[in-house]
Amino acid sequence: MCIGAANFARASETDGTIVSGGNAGYAWSDQIGWVNFGAANGNIHITDSGITGYAWNANKGWINMSPTNGGVAVAASGALSGYAWSTNAGWINFSGASINSLGKFIGNASGIIVGTLTFDCTNCDARTDYRPQNFRTATTLALSSGGGGGGGLPAEAYHPPVAPEGGFNVSINNNAAETNSRNITLILKGGPNTSVAWISEKPDFPDSFQASYQAGQSQSSILWVLSPGEGTKTIYAKFCQQWGRCSDVIFDEIIFKGSAADEVVAPSVPSGEEGSAPRTTVSPRSGSLTVSTPRVTQTPQEIAPEPQVAPAQPADESVEADPLFDIKVGPGSAGSNKSKVFIIIATTIIVAAAIVIYIFRQRKNRWTNEK
Repeated sequence: MCIGAANFARASETDGTIVSGGNAGYAWSDQIGWVNFGAANGNIHITDSGITGYAWNANKGWINMSPTNGGVAVAASGALSGYAWSTNAGWINFSGASINSLGKFIGNASGIIVGTLTFDCTNCDARTDYRPQNFRTATTLALSSGGGGGGGLPAEAYHPPVAPEGGFNVSINNNAAETNSRNITLILKGGPNTSVAWISEKPDFPDSFQASYQAGQSQSSILWVLSPGEGTKTIYAKFCQQWGRCSDVIFDEIIFKGSAADEVVAPSVPSGEEGSAPRTTVSPRSGSLTVSTPRVTQTPQEIAPEPQVAPAQPADESVEADPLFDIKVGPGSAGSNKSKVFIIIATTIIVAAAIVIYIFRQRKNRWTNEK
């Protein structure tokens, strides 16, 4: 009989939804206010293929996370990229945001109309049960198959993981001494048979998180959010092989001094949610906008979003293109040059007419004198 091991991730970690209730589900825009990623009928799902569904804003309506010409992708590290689309708020760039090992959205998204959409404000709390690939909880199960010649685990299963050259290591922000942001990057250095790494801010790992580690890779980087409060922060790590034997605990430290960006305070989350906002829908056939009278209800029922087709994604991924209907005429532009040509032609005609009138009057006076 042969015995092996297989790793399985929980279903919610690979196909997650948004945690809702209280402050949960909300991010804050400095231009349009609260954005609810856990709204009823929004049906947001997060998988390795990206984010689908709709977020809701009381002022601008639905935000499509997977429009026809855009979409928000999720990297194995949790980093987000790509664009969401709102009929009333335009393109929203998510390249500055990410999902950490706890399933919490961190960082900022941005757009011309939404301004800065932050997930890091005091009352912000957008979370999901999805975990990026590097943070999956792997459950090791023994698999057996018939066969002769005895069985049992290989000798490697009873020994600690093989250390890499220079030893196991964890470093914070490339060994930086201090940081003014709670959002940090951890560099993990495992060995040739390292399967997972456990990470915690406490040496006994009571609230640890597991990051997958591909055998043979020289190092792996993950995003982490430090606990609140200024001072010296310590990150502990240990590396394990697939049978559960682990290395000694190692650690790295950094001084967190805080910054204004980490202390963004948004208003309290609206208790009525979108019930007190106008119900807004867009017809994909006619493009017409319908806004009805605001309603107030204790249990608001949102209008389920209809499929939307957004305009072509901007060529420059970092800056959204200006709307075609918002053409501004400035100095040196085509519109400005046309105005100048018109003025010159009109002036020429007026001068020419004045000259003709002057000549005609002179000749008329001469004829009169000759008579």
